[in-house]
Parts: sequence; C-alpha cells; structure tokens
Amino acid sequence: MKRGIFVQRLAIRTKYIPYLFLILFAVGMGILNSYIFMLLVISTPLLSKDKRLILNSEFCVLLLCFLIFYALYNTYYEQGIVLYTIITVCIGPIAGFCLGQLLVTSEKSIQEIICICCIGLLLHGVLNLGHAPSATIWYDQNIPDFWTGEKVSATLNGAYFTGAIVLCCFFYNRRKFKSRMLSIALIGIMLWSSLKTAERTLIINFLLSIIIFVYSMIFLGEKRKERLVKALKYTGIICAVILVLVILFLNDFMGIQTAFFKTSLGSRLNMLDTIMQDGRNEAVGAVLKALWTHPMGGFKNTLFYAHNLIVDAGRMCGVIPMFLLLIYIVLILMKVFRVCKNNNISLESRMLILIFYFSYLVNFMVEPVLEGMPMIFVTFCIVNGAVAKLNNLVMLNGEIG
Repeated sequence: MKRGIFVQRLAIRTKYIPYLFLILFAVGMGILNSYIFMLLVISTPLLSKDKRLILNSEFCVLLLCFLIFYALYNTYYEQGIVLYTIITVCIGPIAGFCLGQLLVTSEKSIQEIICICCIGLLLHGVLNLGHAPSATIWYDQNIPDFWTGEKVSATLNGAYFTGAIVLCCFFYNRRKFKSRMLSIALIGIMLWSSLKTAERTLIINFLLSIIIFVYSMIFLGEKRKERLVKALKYTGIICAVILVLVILFLNDFMGIQTAFFKTSLGSRLNMLDTIMQDGRNEAVGAVLKALWTHPMGGFKNTLFYAHNLIVDAGRMCGVIPMFLLLIYIVLILMKVFRVCKNNNISLESRMLILIFYFSYLVNFMVEPVLEGMPMIFVTFCIVNGAVAKLNNLVMLNGEIG
C-alpha cells in the first residue's frame, strides 16, 4: 500500500518536470536555452502519460516547411552546423509541435501550457526592460537582452509582453477579486513597457484583443436571444469609455496630456504625421518585388526586415517555405476555429486559446519573428501541437476533464 502511494506521488511530481523545462525555455536563458530545449525534448516523451502523436496535415506542412527552410538557410548564410540554428529554424518548430501534443492530457493541461509559455515570455521581457534605459527619442529603441547583452529593438521586446495580453484576459475571465487585480497589474506592466520604449504595437494589440475578447465572450458564451442585447450594451460602454478618455486627454485633465508627451511613446507619436507611420508597408513591398524576380530568396543581408513573419520567411529563404508557412498558419487557424466552436470545451479554455492566437498572430504580422525572436515561434508551435491534441481528445471522447 505504502509503495503504491509512493509511486503515485512520484508520478505526480515527475509530471511537472517538463513544465519546469518549458518555463525555463520560455524565459529564454541565453546560450543555455538551446540545451534547455533539448532537455525538454528528452524529458517530455519519457514522462508523458499519453505518448500518441497526431501526424495531421498541419504537422506534415510544418515538417516540409522547416526542412526546406533549414536547407536553404544553411546554404545561404552559415554553411555549417550550429545548434541554435538547427533548433530555431529546423527541429525546434517540428519538435515543439510534437511536444505540445505529448504535454496535453486534459483540458486543464492546455490552460497550464499556454499560461506557462506566456508567463515565461513575459518574464523575459520584464527582465530585459528592467535594466534598460528609457528611449528619449523615437528611433532610440534598442535595449540589451538580459541574458546575452545583445541589442534588441523595443518593438521586438514588446513581443514578449504579448503574454501579458493573454494572461490579462485569462485572469479577468476567472471572475475572482485576486484574479481581477492581477489582470489590472498586467495592464500596468504593458503600459510601463510601451511608455518606456516608445512602442505602439503592444498597446494597439492589447486594444484589439480586448475588443475580440468582449465580443467573443458574447457570441461564444451567451444564448442567441441575449447576444444582440449584450453586444449593443458593451458597444455602448466601449464607445462611452473611449469618448470620456479622449475628452480628458484633450483637456489635459490633471496634466495627463503633458505627462504623456514627456514619455518616450508620447515623444515618438508627437514626431510622426500619423500613428501608423513606420515604413512597414514599403518594406513588405520591397521584399515581394524582389521575390517576384528572384523567388529563391537569400535577401537577409541585402534587404531590411519586412516586419512580417511570412514575408520575412520569403526574404530569407524564398517563396517555397513562405507559402508553406502561410498554409500551416491557415490550417492551424482552422483547427482553432473548430476548437472555439466546440461546446464540450469550457468557455474559459476556448477564450484563452482564442486570445492567445489572436494576440500572437497580430504580433507575428508586424515583426520579423523568425529572424529576431525565433524561440517565440518555437513556443507558438508547442501551443499549436497542444491545441491539435485537445481537439483530437474532444473529438474522440466528447467532454474531457
């Protein structure tokens, strides 16, 4: 009897070893991160209760995409074996997708995986920002990475804070006082990041995610007769809040406008003709024009970032991995759509999955993630595998624990 209890307790404790490596990986511990990922790859299959893998269409597309991507990347830029490169643009996304599947055993586990990934990424961003000087002018946005000391642009560092958006919505949705206070604290962390580094993307992403969160809660959680009434009610509340904030800002209530324009973000916006002025469209156009005449890519060292995950994949390694990556994301979104419509999955889990994908894909569409922060994409693929497994469990078993 005692031996059985001991084995049971040991099984419960060892279950969390992959979670430990997952959060250490998400925190991005510099040169150790590649080795931490390898420990995650080794420990997860050994300690997983359910060792079944789903070799579905998105996995096959992902596999083909990154085998081709790595072959071309290695030919164009490195011509040698580098562990970091192998992990980030070859086995990382592929293995990450498989690891996500092995980690999921229940609906609760997918909440744990997404929250662990978001917390780790957020901690990395906070560590970077905590010892970085404020950007005094809009183009002075480089901050040192906490682990390596290498310069990271403020907009790329803001990608780490995307985790705060997901966690903010998740904790608010739990409807407990402590959770709501934590949600408010996360909003403060996002404002700190944006004001200190003159970064707009995080704030715009947060506002869009809140709108998606509010209306998704209505249409996924309410009965049909109540949806329109609630939608109109929340639309009125959102418009009223925006109107009040604009009036207070324009009238410099309690010096809020003056204080804002003294921040890095305020200084940057004051120097631009429009809030969206940044040259991203021109950069995307330049890459697509180059790919039209030279479809095999190889422009990493000759063309500036397109600030778009998919287009930058083409910039580095051509149209084949670019279109495969686009197909992969479309297939993943189809799976997410199916999961979010499934009433056998709790509303809390569906909303967490929805906001995770919306906020991270918004960020991916405006940043060169594969080149600037490839480990974030690997983390994204871990969640992709987890969602694929959850969908399969629900399809097979109906409602799961």
